[in-house]
Amino acid sequence: AIMAASLAEFQEVLRDETVVDVGKLHDWAVHGVPQEVRGDVWKYLLRVAEPDQSLDPDRQKALAKQYSLCEKDNQEYGRVVKFEVERYRPKEELFRDADTRAMFRNVVCAYLNTHDIQFSPQLVYFCGPLLAALKIRQTRPMVVNPECSESDIYFMLCRVMALSDRAGVLRRRVGKFMSLFRSLLPDLYQHFDDEELDPTEWAVSWLQHLLAHELQLDCLMRLWDAYFAQDDGFEIHPYVCLAILDKCKEDLEELEHSELHTYVLCLPPLDMNEILVNADNFKHIAEALI
Repeated sequence: AIMAASLAEFQEVLRDETVVDVGKLHDWAVHGVPQEVRGDVWKYLLRVAEPDQSLDPDRQKALAKQYSLCEKDNQEYGRVVKFEVERYRPKEELFRDADTRAMFRNVVCAYLNTHDIQFSPQLVYFCGPLLAALKIRQTRPMVVNPECSESDIYFMLCRVMALSDRAGVLRRRVGKFMSLFRSLLPDLYQHFDDEELDPTEWAVSWLQHLLAHELQLDCLMRLWDAYFAQDDGFEIHPYVCLAILDKCKEDLEELEHSELHTYVLCLPPLDMNEILVNADNFKHIAEALI
């Protein structure tokens, strides 16, 4: 089993002047990426950066040019984007910063202007962690990366949106997840049923937004390290949801409808390494059932 790599090991791979060993980054990222290098590692995992260092500067220039041609204002959705960005994780110092909010709005509007879709808060929920990964070099006290590039965030957002689209029809995924929930955690499922907590009130968001709205930011970024590290990384997501329900089971069983609803939409801090191990166990149990 590969253990989590140190910051120095990640830095050594990233500093390679010929070809960055993306295979190593994939192997290590499953076990977590230090915040100091998370943005750089995610750029390779999401194929925004070019591993061959003789080609990467030209690629970055081409991407920056492509992004510079995107319209950063959106007549139809500009106001709602501004509203959603302003209420995104207000407790996080980074997202209270005016420059960060401007970058955030630009990227989301550029995405809307280049893709034929209607605005959905999902864009904001997905963009936020990418921005945090690239912009925060260290959390307490917060140190920001002055070189954080808007075009990197934009192309990473394009990749994450494309990967999440590959997961398939949402209604079918929710149905499958709820039947797993009923089979594998029957007591808790019954409690949710007794309290009349409908899947549309929580499970739809958990699956559609990859927990980007519900998890604490550091927990979310740790989870996404593992998702981006594997080609089919998002496939484990329903089992991660089950592992979280299992972990929080005792708390959840004490709550009634409205408190239950609040809890599942704003989860407490969790040990994501433990959650990922349990998710893997749930996946094996589920596969044995089928």
